[in-house]
Amino acid sequence: MFVCLCNAVSDKQIKKAISDGASSVEEVQQVSNAGKNCGTCIYAVQEIIDREVGDKKENSKPEPKLGSSVKEL
Repeated sequence: MFVCLCNAVSDKQIKKAISDGASSVEEVQQVSNAGKNCGTCIYAVQEIIDREVGDKKENSKPEPKLGSSVKEL
């Protein structure tokens, strides 16, 4: 799906930029030109960044060790 119509940038291109290390709208703009014309898509680009970075954080949470205990307050 196209996110930036002005520069024909798709969500896949934005996700690729993020997987290559981009973590802000400005960094995505540098590699894809998304949002550099009219700017209407900036919020959509940010949503994709938030979702993709959030997914990476969730997937990087350490698994609890077997036998470990959790103290309740």
